[in-house]
Amino acid sequence: MLFMLPLMGAFLAVPPCLILLFFPKTRLWAGRILLTAVMALSVAIPLMPLAGTVRMRGFHQLAFRSAPLVHALAAYTTDHGSPPETLNALIPDYIQKIPSTGMGAYPAYQYAAGDEARKWNDNPWVLSMETSRGFLNWDRFIYFPMRNYPATGYGGSLERIGEWAYVHE
Repeated sequence: MLFMLPLMGAFLAVPPCLILLFFPKTRLWAGRILLTAVMALSVAIPLMPLAGTVRMRGFHQLAFRSAPLVHALAAYTTDHGSPPETLNALIPDYIQKIPSTGMGAYPAYQYAAGDEARKWNDNPWVLSMETSRGFLNWDRFIYFPMRNYPATGYGGSLERIGEWAYVHE
């Protein structure tokens, strides 16, 4: 999202700058803006697929970093016969503190247990985070302890990432 607004601005700047090149008073500035916009677009557009690859690699790392929290939830559930009502119930017996996701755009886990979690394919508890990439996008990264992810659902198709799933809306 941070990079999309300048790119949209560069893209939208091209047509008016082409017109302003015909007027002597605006030719110099229009030329500079047009050159800047074309350079930005010529660099950014080929790099867009790489950005998606880097982003998904971040989710692979997040799945790995989340293992201690997932293990703490599983241990609590085994010991108590049901999942904790909140993640804070894990402190300090199962985990020292609730970790951050390590992803700046999505810093906190969302946790659901009981009836709220059962909406997610009848799981006893669920970890998730909204991972929107901009306007009108409701992607989500989810962990089901039963690992019973459907191929599609929750607003999109699911891609397995380790023991987690990424919902592409």
